[in-house]
Amino acid sequence: MAVQPPDEAGRVDGEEVERQLARILLSPDFVNASRLAAFLQYIMAKTLTGKADQIKEYTIGIEVFDKPESFDPRLDTLVRVQASKLRARLAKYYSGPGLQDPIHIDLPRGTYVPVVTRAETRETTPKKRTYMALAGVGLMAVAGLIGWLAYRSARANTPVASEKSIAESRERPGILLRRNDRRVDLRTGKDHRPDPHQPQSRNTYRHPTHAY
Repeated sequence: MAVQPPDEAGRVDGEEVERQLARILLSPDFVNASRLAAFLQYIMAKTLTGKADQIKEYTIGIEVFDKPESFDPRLDTLVRVQASKLRARLAKYYSGPGLQDPIHIDLPRGTYVPVVTRAETRETTPKKRTYMALAGVGLMAVAGLIGWLAYRSARANTPVASEKSIAESRERPGILLRRNDRRVDLRTGKDHRPDPHQPQSRNTYRHPTHAY
């Protein structure tokens, strides 16, 4: 079987692919599924001979599943259904007997052209991605705990005003303005009329008298 030489990193040569295909077809899942085995052989042969562009739903129906020339893929979903079964069967093989195989043959959704890759160049497995996600969540939780502890520590070191000091601040008048014969607290708006029987302090701040 003629094959194209590898032209990208991670590609494998034809002999390796043929050996891997033979391992798959000899596995129990494919020995007992002759139609799926024929489907896989057909698309792999077209791909390895450089004729992947000829892999069409219509041609698969006629050449693999013996459909008549009047076969209409829009009305007959046989090829699509079998492609879905083939994807599931390949996934089952690589999660079982082929778990340690060096070559992976996949059939991506939306296409009938297989993809061949080496095991070490494949994307991180879902299990590893799950561990990475859990690790990220754990780091975020630790960072949040550290931030919360820092906040509590800062609040513990912040002096808190006593009830007595708060009460004294409320009773203490603000800046007083003289308005006619009375003084007005700018903060509270209350009048502060001097007691004629008590001496007035000379240290009381008085705003310059203006006509209001």
